[in-house]
Amino acid sequence: MLYKQQMEEMYRNVQQVLERPRGAFVVLEGPDGVGKSTLAKRLANRVRLLTGVRPYVTAQPNNPTLRRWLQDKPDPVTSMAIHLLDRIIHINSILGILQDQRWVICSRYLPSAWVYNPFINEPWYDDESFMRVLEAFAKNVEPDLTIVLDAPVDVIAQRLRNKQPADVVSEDDIQVIRERYLQLAQKRGYPVVDTSGSIRVAVSRSMELLEPIFAKRLPASPNGMYSH
Repeated sequence: MLYKQQMEEMYRNVQQVLERPRGAFVVLEGPDGVGKSTLAKRLANRVRLLTGVRPYVTAQPNNPTLRRWLQDKPDPVTSMAIHLLDRIIHINSILGILQDQRWVICSRYLPSAWVYNPFINEPWYDDESFMRVLEAFAKNVEPDLTIVLDAPVDVIAQRLRNKQPADVVSEDDIQVIRERYLQLAQKRGYPVVDTSGSIRVAVSRSMELLEPIFAKRLPASPNGMYSH
């Protein structure tokens, strides 16, 4: 019953969003350690300078209770159910922010559920069918831009070791996740930004990708920059 009520409320909010102007929705994807959180903060600062309003910076999994459940490393079926429930709840909060015509910058969204799916090696599993299921969860709440962040496996592994020295980092696991993100980027036409070098370069490239969104939402000043 709770699930049904949440779905009905989500779709009501979707219809409200579709009937009025909304803020921009930007998603950053990529393996752990690739720099999503760092880039999200930098982009938020740039967007605030151009629009005068600080974007809502968020991430998935988002719900604190569900995050704690995931830390207990449940079985694959339970884990997937928790992730999908988290996304349903999170989409509702994102919709509220978009209704206020604010920008949303989110680290991980639907693509991450596809990439980290624990059933990818099962004989009955089909990637395209699962992606259609995910898209149904967020019907008409498509990001304006999804960027896949990428770096070599050894760079990602070293960052993870620096961040969490006690954890065992498997470069083989990183490579599998990295390859699935790149595969998805190619299938869906998501731009890929290299984060192995300077953060300034990654920010600059990402801002170039945001240019069409700014062009739609902000008036241009005579010198070609955007004003608010």
